[in-house]
Amino acid sequence: MTSDFLKKFLGPAQVEAALDEVSRLAGSRSNVALAGGVAMQLYGSNRLTTNVDVIAPDDIPGLERVKPLSFGGWQCRDSHGTVIDVIVRNDEYRDLYDDALLRAQPISCMDILVARPEHLVVMKMQAGRRKDEDDIVSVLKAGTVDLDLAKTLVRQYLGRASVKDLESYVKEAEWRRAEEEK
Repeated sequence: MTSDFLKKFLGPAQVEAALDEVSRLAGSRSNVALAGGVAMQLYGSNRLTTNVDVIAPDDIPGLERVKPLSFGGWQCRDSHGTVIDVIVRNDEYRDLYDDALLRAQPISCMDILVARPEHLVVMKMQAGRRKDEDDIVSVLKAGTVDLDLAKTLVRQYLGRASVKDLESYVKEAEWRRAEEEK
């Protein structure tokens, strides 16, 4: 039963193959950026994931569309069957995702850009699910987030009141770090 349970999560080879295919199909490194669970793992989250999320300005031709995403974009599959969520926001958060794509950074081990951890924190705060809150605390605990930049982005895209929410996550991350050091 345990092996069946673990089979639903992506392994490193699946992630690498999916990202290689997305990068090749997108044609330009600046056209897509890794986001979601796989990006959060790069910055310190240890949560397993079942799909690859990428931010894009539009559809990525060559990926098989499965269904539309409720928040914008499409759930797709690569040629190996790996689920790839191509996130294309056309709502009140479009500017956040456009900025995340514009400011995404290269990672030496991949041929694709990755959204900055500060943008990922804001995206996770906007999504507001329990697993997103856990991801936020994990990356804050890992120390990979520029807190001043994160506060600026939260204020800009989620509003002033949300900065207090970020500060609560920071306190929880500090508490968890201290507990681990005991």
